[in-house]
Amino acid sequence: MAVKANVVHAHDIRSLVAGLPPKGRGTVLASFNGCTLGIAKFASHPLRERHPASDELLQVFDGELDLTVLTDTGPVEVTLRPGFIFVVPRGLWHSPRPRGSVSMMFMSNDKGSEVSNRKDPRLAQPSKRKTRPRG
Repeated sequence: MAVKANVVHAHDIRSLVAGLPPKGRGTVLASFNGCTLGIAKFASHPLRERHPASDELLQVFDGELDLTVLTDTGPVEVTLRPGFIFVVPRGLWHSPRPRGSVSMMFMSNDKGSEVSNRKDPRLAQPSKRKTRPRG
């Protein structure tokens, strides 16, 4: 998942999303202030994840995405629909669950990112397993 350095051009999101395989993890479009900017299309998303190096920006293009974010005051549940954006705060465990197929944009710094299959990974030692590369 290489990002071309110093390339200045526009991205046709509709065409790029249409060309994504239905079960892929996505593709990287660019780097933005130390974060990875990419798009993905998926129908399932295993595990919870967190990104300690940055917030994560999510924008849904097609489909619906149920998202649970584990906060200090309890879980926050939201449903993202086409056109919605959501910022997952840095370091918080979250679980995106698509309702069918979802296409979306994501942006975060994946340095130190972790995944867990625990219901509440805050109660256990982190897995230290990095997230799979998106792409």
